[in-house]
Amino acid sequence: MNEKRTYDRTNVDLKALFREGNSGAYYTRITNISMGGLFMVTSQLLNLGTEIVIDIDAENIGRIIGVSGHVVRNTRLGMAVEFTNPDVTGLDSLIKAEKLMATKIKSSRKANQRNT
Repeated sequence: MNEKRTYDRTNVDLKALFREGNSGAYYTRITNISMGGLFMVTSQLLNLGTEIVIDIDAENIGRIIGVSGHVVRNTRLGMAVEFTNPDVTGLDSLIKAEKLMATKIKSSRKANQRNT
């Protein structure tokens, strides 16, 4: 399958809370994110098109990033959400920080392999 995405995805492991309207909040883990949306691991699957609000715990940049979006896909592991009102500046900072962290980890692993 040849995917055509507007934005590149970045693999992450981020804590978050999501909620639909005035219903209760659910803890979740975000496993990938882009400027256009994210995938979260959850057993609380919502109907396609459902509008939700997500508070992402962006520890690497020291803040909570609030986004809203709608559910575009459900899987046995969780939901994909397309952003409708993202904090563009916050998301950009978060994605850059996560990419930098991944690069540092990869470089560190290579250095450790050379030294063993």
